[in-house]
Amino acid sequence: DWYYEHTYANPPQHAIPKSEGVRTTDWKYVRYTDFQPPVEQLFHLADDPREERDLVNAPQHAGQLTNLRELCERYRKELQ
Repeated sequence: DWYYEHTYANPPQHAIPKSEGVRTTDWKYVRYTDFQPPVEQLFHLADDPREERDLVNAPQHAGQLTNLRELCERYRKELQ
C-alpha cells in the first residue's frame, strides 16, 4: 500500500482539489481536504478498476472505510 497527497494550489488549467489518500492492491481511499467536512471516496479496485462506483456510503464496506481512514491518518502523521 502507499499514501499520496495533492496539496499544492490548483493551477487554472487543472481543477484538482487538495486531497490525500491510500491505495492498496484492492482498495483506494481518497479524502478531499478543501471541503468542510472533507469529502471522501472509496473504490474497490479489484471489482472496479476504472473507479466508477464510489462505495464510501455502502454499509457493507464500513469496516474497510474505517481501516483505510486510520491507515491514511497514520501515514500522514508519520510523514509530517
